[in-house]
Amino acid sequence: MAKYGEVLSEVARVYGTEDGAGPEERAARLRFAALMRGDLGLARWLDGLGLAMPWRVVWAHWRPIEVWDTGTVAPGWTGPVALHGFRAGGSEVCLQSRDDHTYRWYALADGAPLGGPSPDEPAQEEPPAAMASALDTGDPLHSMVEVTVTRAATASVHALYPVAHDGDIRVLPGDRVLIAGYSGAALFDFGPPAAPAPAPTAALTGQGAAAGAHHRVTASNLLPRDVWWDGGRLTPEDVQTYYRGVVLADPGQLAAATGDAEPVRVLGTLGLPRVSALGWLDTDRAMKELTVTDGRLVIAEVHGEPALRLDLATGRVVDSYGDTVNTSLTALAACLAMSDRALCLSVGRATRGDDGCGEHCAFLTFVRSSLVRIDPEAAAAAEGDDWWWLEQTEDHCCSLGA
Repeated sequence: MAKYGEVLSEVARVYGTEDGAGPEERAARLRFAALMRGDLGLARWLDGLGLAMPWRVVWAHWRPIEVWDTGTVAPGWTGPVALHGFRAGGSEVCLQSRDDHTYRWYALADGAPLGGPSPDEPAQEEPPAAMASALDTGDPLHSMVEVTVTRAATASVHALYPVAHDGDIRVLPGDRVLIAGYSGAALFDFGPPAAPAPAPTAALTGQGAAAGAHHRVTASNLLPRDVWWDGGRLTPEDVQTYYRGVVLADPGQLAAATGDAEPVRVLGTLGLPRVSALGWLDTDRAMKELTVTDGRLVIAEVHGEPALRLDLATGRVVDSYGDTVNTSLTALAACLAMSDRALCLSVGRATRGDDGCGEHCAFLTFVRSSLVRIDPEAAAAAEGDDWWWLEQTEDHCCSLGA
């Protein structure tokens, strides 16, 4: 079983090992993990056992919980998505990318992509109502999606997977459940356990030829693009898709306030995030007022007080104590984008295993190593390991699952 180590580790991280689940439930979980990893052979083997699994994944474009470099996810991952709606009588589902905000249609039956991405919001309809369904997903705000199945006055509860607080969970006709969110999208079948399982195909994980091309277009990578290591070549396109709103300074006002200092010009083109995923950085008022004191331009505030300043003479970004946060504005933009991306992909993905602390520390180590690569000089100058990003994540530790 050594070759299945990643699949088995995924199951242990998500569900733990002592929750009393029977062999059928454990087989369903293992099958889901296999499809996340693109292991169709293991999924077929599990189907061949003849176990009456209480649920089966119909298709999964899903990122395993501990994977941060999404280049290693099975082909076909949709990326972080939001459920937009349905059409064609509920046989086609629309997912909106959380990265570039484009819309993509998929066949609900097998998850196959239908055409390419579109920036235009499509017309859509709600799916047929699942009247008198035997399924109940409970409160979708819970981090672990749990489905209660009630048949013949007997109820059973099945844990599927942890999702972020704004993941969309939808009960559909045919005893099916669709989940869409930061992890991707997946369709689960809770039909009678005795029903024969269809043989897994490449469509389950989007590994067909057409889906492979679609994957190259839609899949995103948690690691920064190579150009980020060379701040001189950083462009707005490199970072702005990671932000949920960018604040740009007016070039004329910027020149007047700073004497047309070279280090500030990037604020008119690259900009800074309006509110980062860290929940602490506010740039709106700073970019409107453009306050310069002692040769330093205020570029961000926290609770109305100056938090980050740009030293016009050196081009360095400093904190309220005058300590260097980043060696340049472009390095700050890249670090913020990296942190935003890491946090949005990880929030709410807490595990049920026994090594939650270890997973969290591994995640923080991963993020820090990426930030250090962006701005090694600033990281080297900081005392210990608590570089600028660490203090901002301490309040979020409970939700930063691996």
